[in-house]
Amino acid sequence: MATAYERFNLHATPDKFYIEACDDGANDVLVIDRASMETTLTGVMNIPPSGITRPICGIMGTIRLTAGMYLIVITKKKKVGDLFGHMVWKAIEFDLIPYKKTMLHLTETQVLKPPALPLNYSHADMTECLSASESVLRGDSV
Repeated sequence: MATAYERFNLHATPDKFYIEACDDGANDVLVIDRASMETTLTGVMNIPPSGITRPICGIMGTIRLTAGMYLIVITKKKKVGDLFGHMVWKAIEFDLIPYKKTMLHLTETQVLKPPALPLNYSHADMTECLSASESVLRGDSV
């Protein structure tokens, strides 16, 4: 089973995004090439000292808009409860980071501001788990 992390730093350089896992004992860094969109998993020692670094709560994914590809990162979260011993968070603030090196060509209307969404780091599919649990409680056959 893959390791799930809860804290990250995003290091953005002109050529790549480096998403560093910051939990205790973590050494993993996800590297995304801004030109080819290729992703690789490396270690912390491969993060260049240049670039802009900021904390993030996670990655929602990527989206293609008229102005090009964007990385969607979660910048703020709020704990909303526990589910079967796992903390459940609500992702409440996001940021879109363009793969392109400049944002001078963008207008205010090209910025996407999605609503808050449920977030959980340790359980792969909360909706499937809840659906199965409800079926068991109702006595449905599997």
